[in-house]
Amino acid sequence: MEIDYYALLKVRRDATAIEISRAYDAAILRLPKTHLGRLVRFLFSNETEEMLELAHTTLVDSVARSTYDKTLAAFQSYGIPPT
Repeated sequence: MEIDYYALLKVRRDATAIEISRAYDAAILRLPKTHLGRLVRFLFSNETEEMLELAHTTLVDSVARSTYDKTLAAFQSYGIPPT
């Protein structure tokens, strides 16, 4: 199942690379920063941080974004909602 990178970064589908980078920076800053938060971040959000990085690198690169959009559209055409 394909993950909706646009929803993950909370950007529109027609967002520019600058808007995507700003949304990525904001998402990284929202991750826990306190001492307990660091433990929680270490245990649970490494996957989230990796997904944010993957979403950012995919959507900023125009070729990768085009391929991703086609794949996402194919999933949706079969009625499979993105996660």
